[in-house]
Amino acid sequence: HEQRLAPQPYLDIKEPVPFEQIYLPCLQVARSRLVERVNGVKMLADSAQAALERQLLSQLSDLCTATLMTEFSTFRSSGNTTRDFILFNIINCNHQEKYYAFIQQLFADGLLSLFQKYSVLGRLVASTIDSWVDATDEFIVRLATDWSEIEQSFSSAQQPLKQVVKIKLGLSDPHNGGRTVIILTFDTGMKLVYKPKDLRI
Repeated sequence: HEQRLAPQPYLDIKEPVPFEQIYLPCLQVARSRLVERVNGVKMLADSAQAALERQLLSQLSDLCTATLMTEFSTFRSSGNTTRDFILFNIINCNHQEKYYAFIQQLFADGLLSLFQKYSVLGRLVASTIDSWVDATDEFIVRLATDWSEIEQSFSSAQQPLKQVVKIKLGLSDPHNGGRTVIILTFDTGMKLVYKPKDLRI
């Protein structure tokens, strides 16, 4: 359990995602699948990789938050509304303890009970992971294929490109399996826009 709740580069203390710990196994699966496809490609700095993974985290949160809020409300309720009000608002019962107890309960069977109860949600989570892996793999392969041409066209000979150090996502509505516009910042400071669609009229 401790490993599942361990801090990850794509988590932001200043901007936490609701129930973000629950998605960590999903991100681990997605990362493993992506590594199998693009093993050895080192064009993305850790910060850029983390931005891609945070995009998936946000997508999973959009899918699951409403359901998890309902489940958490049921979990922390004793069935006695007055008692619950006194515990949480007057006696100031520790909300964090209840929250982490809820997380641990879901992890007790590897989220199986949750997705058995909400099977459609489980399928949506799985398809979202698959789409993210496909789109991210496509982006990285295209970047690797075009790297020399990008360097020749946009970078001077005195400043060869080494890595993409920053990635900004969410700049367009997702389409065609979750693909979206990405702004890349290279180690030289150069920026490029990636549009994953045919731009011809």
